[in-house]
Amino acid sequence: MDQEKEEFWRGQDWATKSNVAIAAEVGVSDWTVGKYRQMFGAPKGRVVRGSYGVPVEAQETTPPVDKMASLGPVPREHGELQRVLFFGDSHHPYHDKQAWRCFLLAAKEFAPDILVCVGDLCDEYSLSAYTADPSRTLRWEDELIAYNDALDELDAIGAAKKVFCEGNHESRLPRYLAKVAPKLYGVTTTAEVLRLPDRGWEWVPYGQSTMIGKVMVTHDLDRYGVYAVRHALRDAGTNIVIGHVHRMCVWYEGSMNGDNQVAASFGWLGGIEYATYRHQVRAARDWQHGFGIGYLESDGTVHLQAVPIIDGACVVEGRRATA
Repeated sequence: MDQEKEEFWRGQDWATKSNVAIAAEVGVSDWTVGKYRQMFGAPKGRVVRGSYGVPVEAQETTPPVDKMASLGPVPREHGELQRVLFFGDSHHPYHDKQAWRCFLLAAKEFAPDILVCVGDLCDEYSLSAYTADPSRTLRWEDELIAYNDALDELDAIGAAKKVFCEGNHESRLPRYLAKVAPKLYGVTTTAEVLRLPDRGWEWVPYGQSTMIGKVMVTHDLDRYGVYAVRHALRDAGTNIVIGHVHRMCVWYEGSMNGDNQVAASFGWLGGIEYATYRHQVRAARDWQHGFGIGYLESDGTVHLQAVPIIDGACVVEGRRATA
């Protein structure tokens, strides 16, 4: 790098301006700015992992609360019920930025006791075994910055319990190591790379499940298509929440004995323009931006609700959040 270019980037207002703001002024991508922030904008010996590159202490980690419909504070009249928030398949850094902002705003207001990621927060495109799109130039280290930015925002929601179900995309790291560096296989995992234990997240490996009350949660059960949720319910034989399919569906089944079970998938938060592996017409038809909420009773019953995000807005508990 020549001296003039280095002086230019050193002279940026890293302390108060985000990557997006600097990128708009300079005329480059915000990821390019993020690269130079790591070189010239972070204090010595420290990696800046705040939202959009701004240090955590100098930024709001969630969108301004005043964008929520001003109806006063949400009353906590649910007695012993705990609030659960389900989300997944944002595929950072290829997420839909408007849907993600809407989700964060609604999440902060909902104030969940339990936060559950059903997988594929991380896309790990740079480690994909599929033919790569040459226009996607982000390296693994660039992607890691994006993943930690997203985790900073999720941690700021303030949930007492946080669960991360590994998705097929997070499992790309161990699969990559097994293929190109088998002697390093098992040395690390995506959970360790993201410091999830240090952040207080419970990690559920891909292909395994956990229970939130009487509801099983896992990324997928190898089911796809319009009936994936219904098949997941019958495969599991119990209440279940899955990710992976990017569809929004809540499916109930009962019996003559009075038994009732529910299965759900709560959409996705990814950017449809990046889903080049599927025809855009079919993706737009089948996939829905959104997330899910639940109310957990003391006996383990979880009352599930799907929350679609439409045109950057959603409604939770009668309150509208708009990104």
